[in-house]
This record gives sequence, C-alpha cells and structure tokens, in this order.
Amino acid sequence: MLGVYLEGLSQESIRPTFAKIEAVTKDKLPSSAYSFISGNSWWANDITHSQAKEWLNSGWKKTRYLSEKNGLNLRKNLDE
Repeated sequence: MLGVYLEGLSQESIRPTFAKIEAVTKDKLPSSAYSFISGNSWWANDITHSQAKEWLNSGWKKTRYLSEKNGLNLRKNLDE
C-alpha cells in the first residue's frame, strides 16, 4: 500500500509522519519503528525488510529518520 501511494506522488521528496504512514498502510507500525535507535534500523533502506521494499521498489529511498512526531524524509531515487 505504501508503494502504491508513493508511486502516485509527483514530488521529489516528502516528509510523512508515522501517523500518515499508518493511515496509508491501514496498519499500526511496530514499536521498533518509533525508537530513535532501533527506528533507524527499522527504517533502513534494506531490501530484505518488507517495509523498505515498499519504498525502494517504488523508486524512493529514506534519506533521514527524524522522530515519531516528525516522521522521516523520503526522496525519489533519481539516479535510476
């Protein structure tokens, strides 16, 4: 669901909050996504993680993990 959402965007970068991601996916994020330390790992651009597959296969990459309130930065991978 997140991948379909991202594919429909025209912007080159976005900063979705965790609440927005939960609304798009219609699912609650695990607690590990909310912790700054484990959250950085959970949000890694690692194709072996199912959540990362959604944005990587849609041509996006995470550029920065911010916080639960501020979410994260996602940017279109324009190198492809």
